[in-house]
Amino acid sequence: MGNPIVSCIVPMYNSQRTICECLQSIVKIDCSPLEVLIVDDGSTDQSLELVQEFVSMEHRPGIEFSILVHQKNRGISASRNLALEKMNGEFFFFADADDIHYPHRGSSPLAYLHDNPGVDIVYSDIDLWHEAKGAGAVVKRGFPDGMTNENAFLYQLHRSHLWSGVLFARRSAKLDFDVSLSSAVDYDWYFNQYFHGRTIHFIDQSLARYRLHERNTSKKLSKSSENVVRILQKYDFEKEYARMLYESNTDDLHLAFASVNLTLGQFELTLEKLESVREDSFGKNFTTGVVHASMGNYELAAEKFRSLCDHFPEHPECLNNLAFCLCNIDGPNDEAVSLLQFAREKNPDYLDARHNQSLLISDSFDVWQLILTMKPLRQNLTHLDKYN
Repeated sequence: MGNPIVSCIVPMYNSQRTICECLQSIVKIDCSPLEVLIVDDGSTDQSLELVQEFVSMEHRPGIEFSILVHQKNRGISASRNLALEKMNGEFFFFADADDIHYPHRGSSPLAYLHDNPGVDIVYSDIDLWHEAKGAGAVVKRGFPDGMTNENAFLYQLHRSHLWSGVLFARRSAKLDFDVSLSSAVDYDWYFNQYFHGRTIHFIDQSLARYRLHERNTSKKLSKSSENVVRILQKYDFEKEYARMLYESNTDDLHLAFASVNLTLGQFELTLEKLESVREDSFGKNFTTGVVHASMGNYELAAEKFRSLCDHFPEHPECLNNLAFCLCNIDGPNDEAVSLLQFAREKNPDYLDARHNQSLLISDSFDVWQLILTMKPLRQNLTHLDKYN
């Protein structure tokens, strides 16, 4: 009996600068037969012509190409959905047009699924390439300390750690992407899979290189935040919280679901869940401070963040949020400026502190333009420029 067909889905839109390098890496992936479905999403540059030329000259055994075309740009979700509908593979994975895939991109997750027949989807890690900083500017992204296959769902409630660009799935896990979302589509797809009862694991191996540049949609933070709220409104997290609470009662559980309530502006539910968390928890106290500040209780919030600055000096977000509260109480002041400078010294790439510091020293200060950091900062940033 032969090896199963694996389908690689490559959406592209105006990707003439990177698509050929991406395809060159895909044809070196060590699984065969490999079906590569390239979806041109209404490109207006030379992407389609370059792909057609590449395919016409590529004759490696075990690789078959299909080119699908949208006449008008419809977005990455529609492109992925089209390829999912047309694919023949028993397994599938996605490749963005600016990613570079390593040879074991196929064999490693395929072996994992073979050894774990109850798993539907496996994610891998990824290397981040800061293209503007040169060929050597590559670092492993890494997963959060403490995240396991058993608790990854709770980590996802805080923010997305698992991207579709590094998943490998059985055909039975096919689900459409939400075409109404302009960003955060991976975040939504994960929860859709979870609530459909899929078993989702991850492995620590980096199997692709993610190119960081100005066109990365995940850098469009304001629109992404709007979409995250829409996503969290789609699923019954309160019901899932009750189910999981019946099985366990941990700080991580309460903090994760409190994060959902906070994002949705459900402040009373947030505080209710935080009551079950131990008093010395950084997450509990930080989130409590954010709730107070969001509700306009700036004195209470300032007291909370000042205490956090004393007990957790390694967290610059506490400095930023204390400055935010002080400015809402007394207007621009020297202490707030010093706090923000200290926060930037701790993390020069911290966008909120950079924005607030610039605002405080400008002639057009407006307290309503200050930014409160809603969640503890990532330990490993995805985008080191303009990302918090």
